[in-house]
Amino acid sequence: MPAAASFILKARLHACLLAAGLAALAVAPADAVSLRIGIADGVPTLRFASSTPARILDAQGRSVANMKPMEAWSATSSEPLQLINAEGKSHIVPSPCRIVPSESNGIPLVFIDDHWYRGQLEIRMTEGQIVGINLVPLEDYLYGVVPAEMPSNWPAESLKAQAVAARTYAMANRGRFGSRGYDLKPTVASQVYKGAAAETTPSNGAVNATRGQVVTYNGKVIRAYFHASAGGYTESADAVWGESLPYLRPVPDFDQRSPRYSWQRSFSADQIQSALAKNGHDVGDVIRIEPLERAYSGRVTKVRVTGTRGNRELAGEQFRHAIGLFSTLWNVLGTPQAAPAPTNFAFAGRGHGHGLGMSQWGAKGLAEMGYPYSQILLHYYPSAQISTLPNDGQ
Repeated sequence: MPAAASFILKARLHACLLAAGLAALAVAPADAVSLRIGIADGVPTLRFASSTPARILDAQGRSVANMKPMEAWSATSSEPLQLINAEGKSHIVPSPCRIVPSESNGIPLVFIDDHWYRGQLEIRMTEGQIVGINLVPLEDYLYGVVPAEMPSNWPAESLKAQAVAARTYAMANRGRFGSRGYDLKPTVASQVYKGAAAETTPSNGAVNATRGQVVTYNGKVIRAYFHASAGGYTESADAVWGESLPYLRPVPDFDQRSPRYSWQRSFSADQIQSALAKNGHDVGDVIRIEPLERAYSGRVTKVRVTGTRGNRELAGEQFRHAIGLFSTLWNVLGTPQAAPAPTNFAFAGRGHGHGLGMSQWGAKGLAEMGYPYSQILLHYYPSAQISTLPNDGQ
């Protein structure tokens, strides 16, 4: 099957599934606040389509081409941009350009990088490569975030808490990747965003029920970090990242039912050596791993790794990410006896993630105990309050 035909078939299948899944969902009106999500960044080509008829606009907003619904197009990294339709006809368009679907037939969606998204698509050239950006209203964006960050079959109050936390995080991080032309990434580098295919009735309902609500401190939107599971106690921002934020302080967690409430992981000494070397810390054969400092919750904030080529002191988060531990709340099991270089290291720990802000499993636990989302949020963000965004989103 030709590549274009395969793409069209896949696109139509996606559209049919979406039409069935979205038909019963409430559609919020257009939002005052819009976001720019960098779906594809630094790619040589980009495939795209629209679920409805669409116009391609140049940087001045002039219409330069029309797209048929479900028609397969591609963009190539040339300057100016070259857009090619399903018949192979090329359109030369200066960067950036915008794909604007018609709203006359159901929910308009754009196809970018193998997923469907609400809103519009901007294609631009940055440093000789293509960046594909989803231009989407804030509330529509959250429809694709909440079910990607939290299972939709969890209690409604925990989903509402996730919706407010995700909305707050998005507002606090607008412009973070401004040098690349967008606000947020669709991955854990920001928060996970899976577009229209991820939407469910419960998660959309949680977004609608909390529309416009954010967590604030002293009248400003907070940096609403969240994580999977704290392992019994959350942590403070100054212990993790060296900055004091009154709304990110240690509080008891209620995540005892989390699968990562307690865990064990083992690594060979060779695995640890290789992982550290890849991160610029080649200590040779690893002999000893020692926590040097711990925070209030017991999380390791500084660790020393001793090897045959000397030792290195690393921040707890740095060490965790380097070798692949679930959290910084850990101990080394046993005392290596085979000096100078043991062959294996075992860790016992609790929790999953950095431990800052709202624990998702803790939110689930509190919701199951009957707490409303507002109390869940204010438990994990002490000294903060829940506010409603004004129409301009500031």
